[in-house]
Amino acid sequence: MALNLYLLLISLTYLRPFELFFADLAFLRPMLILMLLSFAVTAGAAKGDRNVMTSQHKLILCSLVACIFTSRLLAEGVASGLDAMITFAPSWLLFYLTAQNIHNMAELKRVNAVIIGSLFVMCLMCIDCYHTGFMMDKLVMKEVTSTYNPDFVMPLDGIVAPADDKSGVYLWRTRSVGFLGDPNDLSQTLVAFLPLLLCFWQPGKKVRNFAVIVPVAAVFLYTIYLTKSRGAILGLAALMFVAFQRRAGTLAAMSLIGGALVAALALNATGGREVSAGDESAAGRIEAWAAGIQFVQEHPLFGVGYALFGKFHSHTAHNTFVVTFGEIGLVGYWVWLGLIYVVWTQYRRVRATVSAGSEQERWLEHLKLAVAGFFTCSMFLSRAFEPPLFIMLGLAIGTLHATAGAEADPAKLSAMRQTVNWKMVVPFIMIATILAIHVFVFIQTRK
Repeated sequence: MALNLYLLLISLTYLRPFELFFADLAFLRPMLILMLLSFAVTAGAAKGDRNVMTSQHKLILCSLVACIFTSRLLAEGVASGLDAMITFAPSWLLFYLTAQNIHNMAELKRVNAVIIGSLFVMCLMCIDCYHTGFMMDKLVMKEVTSTYNPDFVMPLDGIVAPADDKSGVYLWRTRSVGFLGDPNDLSQTLVAFLPLLLCFWQPGKKVRNFAVIVPVAAVFLYTIYLTKSRGAILGLAALMFVAFQRRAGTLAAMSLIGGALVAALALNATGGREVSAGDESAAGRIEAWAAGIQFVQEHPLFGVGYALFGKFHSHTAHNTFVVTFGEIGLVGYWVWLGLIYVVWTQYRRVRATVSAGSEQERWLEHLKLAVAGFFTCSMFLSRAFEPPLFIMLGLAIGTLHATAGAEADPAKLSAMRQTVNWKMVVPFIMIATILAIHVFVFIQTRK
């Protein structure tokens, strides 16, 4: 029952039917009720071998919630701190529910199939909106291009759908609603789940592969194209590099990526915007990164407050790492990075134990690709505390548990669940990332 409730919850989380079609039912809080019910059932069933998350996972997660509360407590008082905890609740709940509902390979496949299927339906809706105009107010974002003249507003009379606009004045970008309501967020999720989709590819079954896997992948890629997200293009490039570097070598992988980037620009995948640090948008992001460094200098322990970056700077940082240390300080950044480091260390342990050429190895390799694409996109998004990251982390923990236990070898599962010594290692990662961002900002502002 716990898994079925979770699958219903996660499908509705991506499909967003209540925002799109049943807005009048929002006052009943159906998603909140379903999430709490799923949590109660899942927590009740999490005993013995059904308890996927380790005590270390739970302790770090609780510590992160405490840091978020403290950051807002110090910034705006107790009421604001409690509000921050409530705002963050969907993220940590989805993290917990995703991890705790994957116990074996069959459940791992079911969870991925439901998420990918839900995203596929959402992509079809976005594509339909772009070409027909259905729900344009919700599934597309209109931006002005560099050719925009503030003294002249291009009339939209006769433009039934974004695809009809050939003026070049506006840039139409597909999106979803909820936490995927920004085109960059939608594209990041699609980039991450592309490798996991390919895990369902079965050698020798050409009809099934070309009838199911190829069309879904094509729809994902076309939707990413319609988001016009520069971060997504770089995310796909990172994904390709990780996939081909081991097989073809670094030089061949970089050459392939270079060709792919040229092709993406030729196809106008960025909507005519540059992929460089020299354009106006990038300059604004660099200013925001500088502001984030200033925030952590002025409020080193707990930052300026969870979700308050925009209160102290005109633009959000568009960088997950900058937002984290800027909003919840060095203590919060330590815990946040600690969770990621623990999951990555456990991945390395499990990866070293699985049989070569096995199904488990394939899932782990594709998980690495998904994480590479996701975190590359995160370099250009301010989504340190939103559900996509925590769903991905929960999915990683569930994948590790399922693959480690697939061969019924207690030693392999024990390797995954062994405590990770992260407290003394993560500070070096903190210093390295903050210093790298600081140097980059310094170089760019001195040009």
